[in-house]
Amino acid sequence: MPEPEPVALGEVRRTTVAGDAAGLIEALRNRSIDDALQQVGGAVQTVYLAEPSDRRDALAPYVLTIAQRLGMRAWEGDEILADQLLRLLSGKPADGTSLRVDLDELTDALSHSGEEEGAYVDRTTGEVVPAFVTNEGTVGEDDAIDVEGEQWLYLDREQSEWQDMADFAASVTEPDVRRALEHAIHGKGGFSRFRSAVHEHDVNRRWQVYSSDRVWGRAREVLLTHGIRAV
Repeated sequence: MPEPEPVALGEVRRTTVAGDAAGLIEALRNRSIDDALQQVGGAVQTVYLAEPSDRRDALAPYVLTIAQRLGMRAWEGDEILADQLLRLLSGKPADGTSLRVDLDELTDALSHSGEEEGAYVDRTTGEVVPAFVTNEGTVGEDDAIDVEGEQWLYLDREQSEWQDMADFAASVTEPDVRRALEHAIHGKGGFSRFRSAVHEHDVNRRWQVYSSDRVWGRAREVLLTHGIRAV
């Protein structure tokens, strides 16, 4: 029996923005989601919360299944999201301050490299501001965003990409591809060789999904250390 196709995250995002529960369920049906549990779980959480309580039954099995898979996978941040999903089903409030934070936007901001690295999150609104746009010398006095004040939380960029590449390589089931990826990351220039290798062996899409999920989980974990649960 052939393995299911990977979930199309573009369709997951589209149906999430539209609040389309039926469309989201269809996007997940018979698709492989194990490398995208943070992103898929976040989408299901958003749509579930937006649904009237009497129309949540169709999503409930997906909430439970994703929570269980997160618990088994146990990457950074997985336990946090699993707990949030299970609390949705039980109706129990989660510890900390629940705040709508766009983790996709946050991880993009954290990946920006340059003089000003990192990002700011508004503790009251969940707004994400890349650190470089707070620098008048970079974006100009009129466009620089003022992040003075206790409501702004600064987050550093995490340096975990090499470990993510190594773990991804080890997870690839095709022996030739796995060996090529494992060989690429060793020695000077490993980052660029790895990026070339994932394109050459046609696994770049899988790598992007895997890598994003790792970063989402770490961002979720860091936010909770500051008392914020990203929803």
